[in-house]
Amino acid sequence: NDAWRKVSATNRSLIGVSAKDAWLNSWDKIRQAFAEIIKTGRPSQAEESILPLRHDDRYIVKASSSLVPIFGSSGQVDGIFATVTQIPGDLVDRREHLLKESEERFTNMADHAPVIVWVTNTEGYCTYVNRRWYEFTGQTQDEALGHGWMTVIHPDDQKHSFEAYVAANKNREAFGLDFRIRRADGEYRYQEAEEQKGTVGDE
Repeated sequence: NDAWRKVSATNRSLIGVSAKDAWLNSWDKIRQAFAEIIKTGRPSQAEESILPLRHDDRYIVKASSSLVPIFGSSGQVDGIFATVTQIPGDLVDRREHLLKESEERFTNMADHAPVIVWVTNTEGYCTYVNRRWYEFTGQTQDEALGHGWMTVIHPDDQKHSFEAYVAANKNREAFGLDFRIRRADGEYRYQEAEEQKGTVGDE
């Protein structure tokens, strides 16, 4: 309809156009919803989804959507009635949105890893440690980030560990290190750490 053409900035009619072409970059996500509706015959609603602008792929808009099955005389799903309502607000920068999604996927993966994972920036400051670190050390996020993670390293291991860590970050080199980390119960345990280009660590 006219509302869709306004968002998509096209005067081309979508009558007879495949759903894949009509939904463009959203098709991978929408295809799953379509398949589920055809399989179950149940409608689907999304309070917030992302809709790419066809005329300017730098931006995307937030929208709510409703997908309702259309049943034929045989009782099977013959089609899907879709309504999309743009959520009022500014356009969303596509690259920023994709970066946020990527970070969320990484965080979810790292938090479910059975090892300790950390991330540092180019200055060598720790900007992220996964859930396993907090469980093992008992530190809070405020205590662990920056150089705070060094406070749970055994005093006898802190100097050479920090020097190796700083040198590796400065030279953008991988390094391996053995040191003792204080557990949440106050006991120290030896750990083997590896860092690749100053970004990822392993318990």
